Amino acid sequence: MSIELVTRAAKGAPLTNAEQDQNLLNLRAAIEGMAAGVFVAAIDQDAETLDISFQFSDGSSQGPIVLPKVPIKSRGAWAANTLYAVGDVFRSDTASYLVATAHQASSIAADEAAGKVVMLAADAVNAPAAANVIVTRPGGDETLDVTLSEILTRLAALDSGAAA
Repeated sequence: MSIELVTRAAKGAPLTNAEQDQNLLNLRAAIEGMAAGVFVAAIDQDAETLDISFQFSDGSSQGPIVLPKVPIKSRGAWAANTLYAVGDVFRSDTASYLVATAHQASSIAADEAAGKVVMLAADAVNAPAAANVIVTRPGGDETLDVTLSEILTRLAALDSGAAA
């Protein structure tokens, strides 16, 4: 795209009002031309695979694009000097944590301050067992309403290696 502009340096003299106005009109036309181009009209995410697809204003599309996935692994109770991998989940007496950076555990407080772990839920162990938790899949098309007791039972089964 070429935009015709008259500059003082190229002309060798000050611009007239008409030349300045024409420069502005040419810039406006160029900007409006760019705005009329193809743009992303929608972004869709598959609720099962989490892959994304783009729909464009001209009817074309791109995707699905496979996003990298980090497997989540329940590691049970936290232990000092344990090697934790990205995606590991562990629990303390008062909370559950997700490992964001592979590391050897020193203390939960130090690892959290360093950004190595992220708290998922505080006081989950001491919460009422009948408390309901609403889980919504990406895309919002399906929700799961379960009690905290059910979640803890499933985590315990994972810790022991049994199927939930």
